[in-house]
Amino acid sequence: MATFNPVDFQYSVIKETTPGTLPGAGSLLPLAVDSQATLPNVEADTIVSPVSRPSRSIEAARRVNYRDQGSFALHLMQDAGLELLISSVLSNVWTAGVIKGSNVDQPFSVEERIATAAQYRRFFGNYGTALNLNVNFNGNAELGIEFMGMSGVTATTATALSYGTVGTTQKQTGLDVGTLTIGALSMVYKSAQLVVSQPREVQGRFGTASAYGIGASGPRDVRLTVTGYHEDLSAYTAFLASDTPVAATLTIGGAGNGFTFLLPRAVPGVPKGAKDPSAFLMQMELVGTYDNTEATDIKITKL
Repeated sequence: MATFNPVDFQYSVIKETTPGTLPGAGSLLPLAVDSQATLPNVEADTIVSPVSRPSRSIEAARRVNYRDQGSFALHLMQDAGLELLISSVLSNVWTAGVIKGSNVDQPFSVEERIATAAQYRRFFGNYGTALNLNVNFNGNAELGIEFMGMSGVTATTATALSYGTVGTTQKQTGLDVGTLTIGALSMVYKSAQLVVSQPREVQGRFGTASAYGIGASGPRDVRLTVTGYHEDLSAYTAFLASDTPVAATLTIGGAGNGFTFLLPRAVPGVPKGAKDPSAFLMQMELVGTYDNTEATDIKITKL
């Protein structure tokens, strides 16, 4: 029997109109993924009967609370499928190249297909639960997206949907970081990590092990962690005794291929010293909070 390699798999996404239902028309948007770090799966919980036999055996067990969970490992770029995943994490839609964190949930379907065989797995009613952007001065701008959904099925035939194309704009690296600003602080930075988390839980009901829906179980959490070179005491002077919110901006790429990530009202954490083999560093985490002017805690703009 033939086996398959991770690089043989293609993943595509499409926005749902009805949560949990694959759209009947439109295009599946292929994703350029790290094949070793991308894997959706159906999950379920097993409940065990509280009674047992005299032999100490469990009397019975059942599976409940079906859902799917997974992640995508991506390379930051302007791409329709990637931007759909961002919109699901931020619970909003892109408007004129701008998206803000909100509460308008964006469900999507996922298709996994093997390029050399008629084998498919499809996952429905998915919602983004986390976005993790990592960029180092000597590395790629790596974007991780985590999600959970209502159900998954297998198939041996294609749907009636067409396939779009993966974006061809420049894939971003540390070389493409244009600006990183934390209030009025002047510092030379070497790495940044932006994490946006939206906790969600499966909603169930009597009479079925299938999910009834996916609901947000708490507020969005937005955190930006930066690492720079310790050249003076300016970071400690500005933030050691003050947690006054500041604007934090990270721009990666340029016109037609980049993004600006803005935390308009970020509360700075206490600056901390750190070391690498050749330099003394400063690290600081900032927490995004609601800004009255932008009416959000995070704003992303396509350049």
